[in-house]
Amino acid sequence: MYWRPDRMICEYLVGGVNIREDKFIALNDAACSIITSDAPVTLEFVGQSFYRAGKTVSTTATCTFDVANNAVHVVDGGVNLVKPYQEEVYEGVMMYDGMSTILSASKPLQNYTNTTAATGQQKYSFTVPCDSNGLSLVWSMNDGRSNRHRRGTECAGRL
Repeated sequence: MYWRPDRMICEYLVGGVNIREDKFIALNDAACSIITSDAPVTLEFVGQSFYRAGKTVSTTATCTFDVANNAVHVVDGGVNLVKPYQEEVYEGVMMYDGMSTILSASKPLQNYTNTTAATGQQKYSFTVPCDSNGLSLVWSMNDGRSNRHRRGTECAGRL
C-alpha cells in the first residue's frame, strides 16, 4: 500500500495475478477506484445495510439494482437503541435513517444478488470483470439520492 497526496495505491498478488488499485476521493466525496489486473479476473463485491445485534430494534433498509444506471442502491433506515443520557436507553430513529449509498462501475455489474436476513438487514453481492484495460468502481454516500450520486455513477463510465 502506497499513500500519495493525491491517491492511495494498493497492489495485490492473488492466485498468481497482479492486481493494482488506485483509490481517489473526488471533490463531491465520491470514492473512485481504478483497478487493473495483468490477467482477466472476476472481482466480487459483498456488502450490507446497517444492522447491529443488540442495538438495532428494527430496520427499514432497502437494496435495489438500478439496471439503467448499472448501480446498486442501498437506503438505510430503522430504529436503534439510543442513549441520550448516561443511564437512559430509549428506542430512536437510527442516525443512518435515509442514508443512501450507491455503487457503480464502468463495466456491467453481473450476478447481482440481494437477500433479506431474518433481522431485515439487506445483504448484496455482485461481480465485475477486470483485466489490463482496467475498471473504475465508484462508491458514494449521502443523506439522500441526489445529483451528487448521479455524478458519481457518471464518473464510473469515464474510464
